[in-house]
Amino acid sequence: MSSNSDNPTKAGQISRRTFLKLGSMAAGSMTLASLLAACAPAAAPAAPVTEAAPAPAAGAPRVGGELVIGSIQEPDSLNPWLTGLTVGLEVESMIYDSLTRVDPTGEHVPLLAAEVPSLENGDISEDLLTYTYKLRDDVTWHDGTPFTAADVVFTYEAIANPEVNARARIGFELVDSVEAVDDHTVVFHLKEPSAVFLETWGYRGILPKHIFENEDMNTSEFNRAPSVGTGPYKFVEWVSGDRIVVERNENYYREGGYIDRIDYRIVPSSDTLLTMLETGEIDMRFSILAEQVTFARGLEDFEIYATPAHAYFHFTINNADPILGDKLVRQALTHGLNKQLITDTVLQGLVMPHGSPVAQPSWVYVDHNDRFPLDPEQAKALLEQAGWAEGSDGIRTKDGERLALTLLNIAGDTERLQIVQLAQAMWKEIGVEVNISQVDAATFVAAMVEQNYQFAYGFWGFSVDPSGYNERWLSTSAGHWLNYDNPEVDKLLLDALKVIDRDERKALYTQFQDIVVEDATNIWVYNRVFFDAVKKRVKGFVPSASSSTNMWNVYDWWLEE
Repeated sequence: MSSNSDNPTKAGQISRRTFLKLGSMAAGSMTLASLLAACAPAAAPAAPVTEAAPAPAAGAPRVGGELVIGSIQEPDSLNPWLTGLTVGLEVESMIYDSLTRVDPTGEHVPLLAAEVPSLENGDISEDLLTYTYKLRDDVTWHDGTPFTAADVVFTYEAIANPEVNARARIGFELVDSVEAVDDHTVVFHLKEPSAVFLETWGYRGILPKHIFENEDMNTSEFNRAPSVGTGPYKFVEWVSGDRIVVERNENYYREGGYIDRIDYRIVPSSDTLLTMLETGEIDMRFSILAEQVTFARGLEDFEIYATPAHAYFHFTINNADPILGDKLVRQALTHGLNKQLITDTVLQGLVMPHGSPVAQPSWVYVDHNDRFPLDPEQAKALLEQAGWAEGSDGIRTKDGERLALTLLNIAGDTERLQIVQLAQAMWKEIGVEVNISQVDAATFVAAMVEQNYQFAYGFWGFSVDPSGYNERWLSTSAGHWLNYDNPEVDKLLLDALKVIDRDERKALYTQFQDIVVEDATNIWVYNRVFFDAVKKRVKGFVPSASSSTNMWNVYDWWLEE
């Protein structure tokens, strides 16, 4: 592995010395000036983002080789319906296939389904109340058991059970009944018309009935050691804190699955992962930090893909919290956050500030960046209006209580730490004390699911189809971590599921955005750009901007000799 410089500090990149300095800083309050000094670019800003097209694969795919992928996070589960982390979806999608999968353009590609249901082929009824999935008849589970319609029915019934800790059930609420007509035909009968029911089965895998039917779905060992799937790769081992290994499924039902072994290496340090890219210890690293992009682009053996994403970083807020349940406080925090400063310094100007619940590439996106512009004085006025008076040390109080908040952040990511420390300093200037709690990813997700938090910094990713937003804002959704209950928003989101006309759908999502932005349910920071580092010998890789993850076509990947 080589680069055009043996000095990892390049134009627009924070030095490793600064990485270590920031990583060692206590989570306590710091001055804004000192943080900006630490985050300032070392030289000229990095080049603007340009989207990299997938490199053409040279020659026919070959079987063999080992691929090493580096990840800063470890999955919470390898059950496709129970994982709440992108890394969990990435790994499980190698092991479990879904009925269909969504490609980077938002189109559905058949996997376990023989074809994608549509009005044209008659598998979606004209009244949008019946969806028929015709399944492939040549699929077996990794233990040789035939895959059948009974597995699909079982997956639906198991995940629909409210006692199962599912992370997603969007579309399940529409189902009136499901039946296996025969071994290779499944019919879903809906209570109400749905134009987007395909999304329900386009991301997460089908579970093996013969494995899970006698297991507790929440506690089954198969959630950590899924030895039976239908995907192109078979589970080998999960060594906590170290790696997850899968191997080639020689009996995969479709063309593909060429790599002998994929080693998903867990390294809880973005700095160490950058070094491993440089030394060639890993072949792929998804979502490298913005401040690492310039350096990574100098690695001769790697291609860097830049993909504007259906995802954003934001502060997730528990809208039922005694303090943050007050909309005025949420609006004040938004006015007090200098998003432009964060994107210009920590993120090197490679991303855009964001202010909407909908990601910027979406066709329903409405720009709301001007609704709560940076205005510390207005922020202070809103806090005064909410009854929070300035205290002797600058921190506001109300009825003897300090305006002190606890912010959850996932440890090990230097970029996230820099951003939350900047936000901490900015909010201190308007009289809000923020205490940062650094936790591992599993603890972070558990706090979200249990709604046992005040607010947290992280990112959400969404499908290309806007129905994915229901998972976060629909009050009955399994992924409703905001504790935000608004009947008007619920109605808009449910109505949007039934509408085929594109303009009518957009109008509904526009109203949804207007209400949610005004209520400041979240504090959006910036729209993500996925910077993925992929060794040039990896062929067939096509990045995805949606929540289907970059593993959407892992069966097509192969390694050049």
